Amino acid sequence: MAKPSVLVVPGGKLQEQLFTARVRKGLAEVAVPVYNEPEEPLSSEELAGLVQGYEAIITGWGSPQLTLEVLDAATELRIVAHAAGSARFLLPEPAEGFFQRGLRMTSATPTMSRYVAEHTLCLTIACLRRISRFREEIKQSDLWWGTYSELDPDSLIEQRVGMVGLGSIAWAFVRLLKPFQCEVWAYSRHADLDRAAREKVKLVGLEELLTNCPVICLFAAVRPDTVNMISRERLKLIADGSVIVNTARGALVDEEALIEELRAGRLWAGLDVTDPEPPALGSPLRDLPNALLTPHVGGPVPSRYWEMAMFVVQELGRFFRGEPLEAEITEERLRGMA
Repeated sequence: MAKPSVLVVPGGKLQEQLFTARVRKGLAEVAVPVYNEPEEPLSSEELAGLVQGYEAIITGWGSPQLTLEVLDAATELRIVAHAAGSARFLLPEPAEGFFQRGLRMTSATPTMSRYVAEHTLCLTIACLRRISRFREEIKQSDLWWGTYSELDPDSLIEQRVGMVGLGSIAWAFVRLLKPFQCEVWAYSRHADLDRAAREKVKLVGLEELLTNCPVICLFAAVRPDTVNMISRERLKLIADGSVIVNTARGALVDEEALIEELRAGRLWAGLDVTDPEPPALGSPLRDLPNALLTPHVGGPVPSRYWEMAMFVVQELGRFFRGEPLEAEITEERLRGMA
């Protein structure tokens, strides 16, 4: 039986990082791959001219939108495997135009999740320990603080941690919190109640979480009902000295109001995402000593990109063998995704 044909859309440096020799060998075992050669990302129009005859395509960061014109041209297409996390940008508007054709989609979300959770943990501990402020002060002073500091550093150990959103990244974060013996609270409109009970995650309302958790981590997807969900009024509910970490999307937070709270010295923030990205050159977020910024690098580090490609290669193997997918993106699941 002939192997199915697969078009690998990412090109250039990203292709090199994703498709190492090991991954290429794995893909060749389940399909006949054709690798996109251009260094520059394809446009949707260019992709429409290439997709004819392929049963699967592998996409990644910077891949073009699968417009209706692309889907019309892809007459043999059965599945899209996204070698990254968020795949919403790939789909036509509305997304029903993809799913109504009987097409399937999967992504490397499980691989992405553990790395975003790791980065969330990094920012959380750094903010609790006031690392960014200590770093700046030690540059300009001969003082040595020892065990005392007016910055009032804190610990993650036995801390109450509140998670806004309870998807795959949040569950990966829960696993990382285990050694710290934290009390974990969560707010989610799409929570798995049974799993929350098993994992001893306390489900509460958003206002209750913000009022009572000294550590707040944002994992929610951006949807019309979640934009600015951490509003000016809700930010005021957070206790003085608390930490808020955002590795989800900047649009979840009223950024102007957050800046005001940071300027007042009430809160500490670890932000891997902002709105817009990057922050404007004059944005106070760039200089506030109690704001620790990273440039949307919460996913896998470049040396681990290959894991995302390997995961979707394995997903394609499962698909072509008629087995269930481990990370399928259905129309229903898409509603709760970033």
